[in-house]
Amino acid sequence: MGTMKNIILFLTSISLLFGIEYSKKEKEFLKNHPVIYFSAMEYWPIDKCGNSLHTNYIKLLNKYGHLNIQPIYYKYWAEGFEAAKEGKTFRIMALSHSKKREKFFFYTPTSNYHPYYLIVKKESPVKEFKDLKNKNVYIAEKSIIREKLKNAPFKIVDSKEPYKDLAKGKIDAILAFYMPPNKYVKIFRTTKKRKQRR
Repeated sequence: MGTMKNIILFLTSISLLFGIEYSKKEKEFLKNHPVIYFSAMEYWPIDKCGNSLHTNYIKLLNKYGHLNIQPIYYKYWAEGFEAAKEGKTFRIMALSHSKKREKFFFYTPTSNYHPYYLIVKKESPVKEFKDLKNKNVYIAEKSIIREKLKNAPFKIVDSKEPYKDLAKGKIDAILAFYMPPNKYVKIFRTTKKRKQRR
């Protein structure tokens, strides 16, 4: 696992800057893996051409590193995470850090700076994190945000339809890294919150 981590780190960071000569071990890896797959989410925002920040980044890696890195799209984040963890894909982008995950993934420095979002109804009195005290807040069951905020002064609740429940007033807020398209977006207010750091 450690060798593969080093190879993938090298391929995905240095190759962005230079047309490089790969080592014998790296050439062997590329020979055995002509296509390098990574986990991507269907709900990541895209432009009119169908590209996202993630796919544009990969295009640069492919161009300057002479690689063939391709996304495999998943409907749910947990599925993409498990695929990367089990080796079905080689990596997952924008993965927040935890000590537990270091057993499976090598983190590049920029992964420390992924923000999360506070989502409430537009008329909600909640403006800041401190306003969530004693509120009912939805955080996805397998989200690392739960681990980061396990001692938070609010109640973390589960929901099968969190955006519908927020719209109906059954919960007070949602904390998430992304908000997938939903019919309630127009009545929500979204605020970027503090960054996830190691």
